Amino acid sequence: MQYRTLGRTQLRVSEIGYGGGRVRPDSDEGQLIRMLHHAFDLGLNYIDTAPTYGGGTSETVIGKAIRGRRERCIVATKTEAFDPQGIIADVEGCLKRMQIDVIDILQFHGGWFSLEDVAKILEQGGLETYQKLRNQGVIRFIGFSADGPSAGVERLLSTGAFDMIQIHYNLMYQSTCDSFSNRG
Repeated sequence: MQYRTLGRTQLRVSEIGYGGGRVRPDSDEGQLIRMLHHAFDLGLNYIDTAPTYGGGTSETVIGKAIRGRRERCIVATKTEAFDPQGIIADVEGCLKRMQIDVIDILQFHGGWFSLEDVAKILEQGGLETYQKLRNQGVIRFIGFSADGPSAGVERLLSTGAFDMIQIHYNLMYQSTCDSFSNRG
């Protein structure tokens, strides 16, 4: 496995990561855990999930898979909430479902960030809440995910506040359509 430094985090992440977006409640949990253990044994260390993936099932299964291997895994999850109360509730749920004490990377879950979304993040306490959680040691790094360029993404980038961004693009998903979050 080859590794790269992720953004400004100094974390060395595997070039191939695992995205839990397709985990559903009817997924075979045992099979998923065996697959992840095999991937970990081959050197995969980057795992991406979110509370909305399978209604929390993805985080629950990933939590079980990383048990006993946590020190070798870099876990990224997201919040769809941009307001302080929603962010804190999302983070508490993430920690509980994955049964971990610290989230390596917390990202604002985006698609096409509207200027309204960005105003909530930057002017109504969203980013400040992320920074407080980092200062408290609940999260290590701050990021956001996006489907591509937009005025909102440009505004987020211009802050210089984010350690990394995740662009929704891979071999299976090469479209600029935001089919996951339906944000436009």
